[in-house]
Amino acid sequence: MNQSRYARETVRLFWSAAWRQPKRVIGILIMVPLTVSFGSYVPPLIMANVLNRLAKGDYQAHHIWASFGLELIAYGSLMIVAGVVGWRIVDLIDWKLEGNVERFLAQHIFNHVLSQSANFHANHFGGSLVSQTNKLMGSYIRMSDTTVFQVLPLVASLGASAIILAPKAPWFVAVLLAFSIFYMVTA
Repeated sequence: MNQSRYARETVRLFWSAAWRQPKRVIGILIMVPLTVSFGSYVPPLIMANVLNRLAKGDYQAHHIWASFGLELIAYGSLMIVAGVVGWRIVDLIDWKLEGNVERFLAQHIFNHVLSQSANFHANHFGGSLVSQTNKLMGSYIRMSDTTVFQVLPLVASLGASAIILAPKAPWFVAVLLAFSIFYMVTA
């Protein structure tokens, strides 16, 4: 069996173990893009609107709250809700998902080792089996954390950027997405 087949089977095992908790997986797939979009992209758009209005003189002099109150409240609320609460929810869902997947993997490995013959156990050192089990479970955690906290936010950022820029610069969005997809596929 070659390395790529091992990798595919490992990812397939991780994916099937994670999908045993579909609500948590879907929760992460929904919460990460929402948190990234409303925490990193919408507040700067609100501030850009405020600055644009200031530059044009479209406000009531000496009545900042009347002119920009709603925008300031929206900006602060989004920064708190998306920046703090949103990531806490993602962490909570991810920790529960990781714990359940680790438990499933440990039980799956334990059942597999128990099903082996006495000859298998005579020819394999128990400490080595424990070490391999810990490496497999640790690799799930690293892969899960990388996916949830790096890959999904990157994809959400590309999507949010494309949605925001599409009305103003559609060709730029097309080139950005084409380059991003090409880079992700070939990397």
